[in-house]
Amino acid sequence: MELKPRDTQTQVKHKILEKYLGAWGGIILNGLKGMAFQAQKQGKPFKVHFVYVDCFSYVGRYSGNTEDIFLERTTGTVPGSPIIGIRVLDELTTMASKHNINLTVNAILIEEKQEIFKGLLDILSAEGLGQRVRETVDFLRLKPSEIAVVNGDSTNMADKLLEYTRQKYTWAFYLIDPYGPLGIPYNFVQSIVKNEKHDVMINSIYYDLAKKTGAIEKPGDKSVENWTKVFGDARWKQIIREIDKQLIGKQRTEQLERKLVDLYKTVLLEMDFTLAVKTIRLLFPDKERPMFHLFLTTHDPNGAITLNKILFEAILRENQLRYIRAFAEKQRPPEGQLSLFKPVQPEVPQPEASDRPTVEECADYIARIFAGKTVKRREVYRVLADEIYFDTEINGAISFLKRNKRINYEGKLSHDTSISFTN
Repeated sequence: MELKPRDTQTQVKHKILEKYLGAWGGIILNGLKGMAFQAQKQGKPFKVHFVYVDCFSYVGRYSGNTEDIFLERTTGTVPGSPIIGIRVLDELTTMASKHNINLTVNAILIEEKQEIFKGLLDILSAEGLGQRVRETVDFLRLKPSEIAVVNGDSTNMADKLLEYTRQKYTWAFYLIDPYGPLGIPYNFVQSIVKNEKHDVMINSIYYDLAKKTGAIEKPGDKSVENWTKVFGDARWKQIIREIDKQLIGKQRTEQLERKLVDLYKTVLLEMDFTLAVKTIRLLFPDKERPMFHLFLTTHDPNGAITLNKILFEAILRENQLRYIRAFAEKQRPPEGQLSLFKPVQPEVPQPEASDRPTVEECADYIARIFAGKTVKRREVYRVLADEIYFDTEINGAISFLKRNKRINYEGKLSHDTSISFTN
């Protein structure tokens, strides 16, 4: 099938997937080093299993990045989420071996549309992965490194997926990224996110939700019913009705977006109150309007705090890509005409000085929360999981507090270090 170019919002989404999937695996492996060491002392192998589940795989490859095509730069095809997920898991096996952990990995790629499914099989073969591919839903029979490829609707496969990814010493990363205006049912999402060893990345097609806000009173509208299934109830409709009574124009648009995004975050937390939920807004490549909202869920405070930096850098990257794309598009000749000059690569403006919180601000915030208490650093991370701080900022703040004699701890700072806070 003909491949599509990969636009800015998809590039950013894929970069978040690549960076966080690698960080996710690294956090788990680092946390298991002690158990692996003990097993090694006893002469036993320490086995761990990672699974990547791509619930809406698409074809697995793009014809190139949009800005490269506009600038007439030859870069060749670029990978989609299935290939990214498989590559990252394969890289994690090398990291695991350094920790004396026997890591096996598997991927499950699900695609409902028959034509796209066939294209996915072709591309997996072209990537040299054909020998690892199995067309099966019998996931429990997968051998190490095998890739299950399924032609079907992932939202009807929750039981089979969970039977596989909830096994002992198995951790799973789920990507729930539908293309087109398809809502993901509440019950399916809930069954995935509430498991302690599942990290999940959900792509909400916000532009479709925004379009449906004017049709909520239309009886029997299937697409409106779809969004009610996403939220689990009709609260989203009530938000729209209340805002429509008070606001119009830009104020309505901005308030509606904020309220609906906050509602879905609340819905995820209602599924499991122990979750940390992070969000990022991705714009249309050529408009100042939201196209997607990504929601990332984890039960691990390390993961939540790692996501803060990944998402912060993703926003900077999106701004740069949108600038390049806009610059390149202006140089394109009218349709049907040949360009006399080769397009020029623009100089990308560097981001302005960051408005990240200072060490002192972070330190004061932490000191207020834990005044008079003795806690381990992991508890500091857990409490700050929903905040905006990076791990380097938290650790820098802890060092700052110690230098100023506002806390005390012994030895090298680690997650198991007990920290005593003054009143």
